[in-house]
Amino acid sequence: MTELNAGVRIVGDIRPLGNSKNFISIMAFTVSRTPDLILDIRDHRFKDGRADYAVDSKVLEKASAYFHVLLDPQKFFEGRKLHDTRESFGKDGIPSASTDIQSLPRVIIHDVGAVSGRFKVENAVAELFHILHGREAWARRPPLTYLTNIAIVADRFECLSSLVAWSEQKKLVGLFRKKTFAEEASEPEGSLRQKLLTGWLLQYSWWVQSASASLILRGSDAWKPNSSEQMKHDGELWWSLPGYLEDELLHRRTCILESLQSLQDSFLRIYSETPQRQCRLGDSRCDSYQFGEIIRFFNRTGTLRLGFGGEDVSSSPAAKAASRFDTTAFVTALSHFNPQRLDINHRTCNFDLKVSPLGSERLEKKPQGHWTDKVETVCSLQEEIIRAYLNPMEYQCKRGYDTSPQCDILQLGELARFLGQYGSLRLESLIYEEELPERLSSIHDLILALRAYNPRKLDSDHAKCSIRSRLLQRLEFIYLVAAYAGMSMKTEWSDSKTPNEVASFDSFDRRLQKVRREGNRLDHVEMCVKWFNAPERDWSLGDGLGQPVG
Repeated sequence: MTELNAGVRIVGDIRPLGNSKNFISIMAFTVSRTPDLILDIRDHRFKDGRADYAVDSKVLEKASAYFHVLLDPQKFFEGRKLHDTRESFGKDGIPSASTDIQSLPRVIIHDVGAVSGRFKVENAVAELFHILHGREAWARRPPLTYLTNIAIVADRFECLSSLVAWSEQKKLVGLFRKKTFAEEASEPEGSLRQKLLTGWLLQYSWWVQSASASLILRGSDAWKPNSSEQMKHDGELWWSLPGYLEDELLHRRTCILESLQSLQDSFLRIYSETPQRQCRLGDSRCDSYQFGEIIRFFNRTGTLRLGFGGEDVSSSPAAKAASRFDTTAFVTALSHFNPQRLDINHRTCNFDLKVSPLGSERLEKKPQGHWTDKVETVCSLQEEIIRAYLNPMEYQCKRGYDTSPQCDILQLGELARFLGQYGSLRLESLIYEEELPERLSSIHDLILALRAYNPRKLDSDHAKCSIRSRLLQRLEFIYLVAAYAGMSMKTEWSDSKTPNEVASFDSFDRRLQKVRREGNRLDHVEMCVKWFNAPERDWSLGDGLGQPVG
């Protein structure tokens, strides 16, 4: 018996096979007490590049579909050679005690699967053969990576069913402490992937659900475009999960991010596109103020990017020539645009006074006919003004009143609405495109960041006009539903058929409250699939969001 690192114990002899003086010393394992076959397994992850295993071929044929075919005398040379050797042993086909172990037939096998070389791989292979031969494998909980290696080797030799039956009999999963969601979320990505793969191969449904949920909410560098994350590893199977697992994880994460982006877009859209007043008092100033607040917040959070200009200046000259974007007319319209003021004390606090020196002077300096220069000038003009109002550290309002911050936000909302209607300002959400800052790569952290929205009041009369309560309600809904985004052993979101209709937040929220009261997990999972797989989501029902006032 040989003691291994990390508390793993191998049962069985580990010694050179045979007594030949010319024998080259390599790692060798006598797995069976009555071996009739030597498996010469060669893999670059082995310490010496190879290892010998003295096994009982009948046991392997019964436990492994791979060896059942390989050792079939009607199909492969190895099987025929083993059959002839068995006949030489006598009627029972069992070698006698005096048989030289080196005279046993030898089968060479290359590659044991995409395992990790962190622990001795040859020991993991021996561990699996011990289990198949009905011998005790270890006395206490093995390291997760070691167990994952064994499961991968079992999958390689097509004996997972035997390993699953043994693990259920020994209650192997009970040796591992069940971790809380917070503990699991703090684990390294590699550990989560090992746990997911091992749970999938050994049919531990809780491991699959908890590890996949953590991966979906956290995300992975390997899912990012042009990621070199795969190059940082040694090709272990858990870094490129087999079957549909990798695609399913990414699909579910994408569905949740799409839902969050549609929520952000819905709030931007009701203030920029819908003609209805959102203010409970019907005040258009309040709507512009709320619009400026959410633009500043989403931009500061990192979930919104502002695009300037009605034309991509990098497009072809032909496209530019065909464009009807009249820069001079645009600057003229901007110069004559008269935004609303916060009150009479702020009647001179408007951005249109900045347009003449910033716009006309620059355009006059450009040679006539240079369309690209004019568009670049207009784009820089818009960006300069918008960026000034996005900066909360420097007030554009020069009155020095306590209401100067509200004045700036109102002017930002007025300007953004005008430019958006003119088509020269684009509000581009970054959530679904996975261009978020690193600090928001986790969906949990992203939701927490959005929950931090706490705007100033326009005044005491508009204390209840903020979207904060509505935003928090919808974020709470997404978070509760996403808690069941972890994978089960049967359900696939990517194959789920969803009706071609809009998912209503109002009806789903009422159903969620009922499911939480009754505690029916299956209904919760079903609702999760339907919501996140919906082709379109309607956030506007149930509370007057986006509806006419009156």
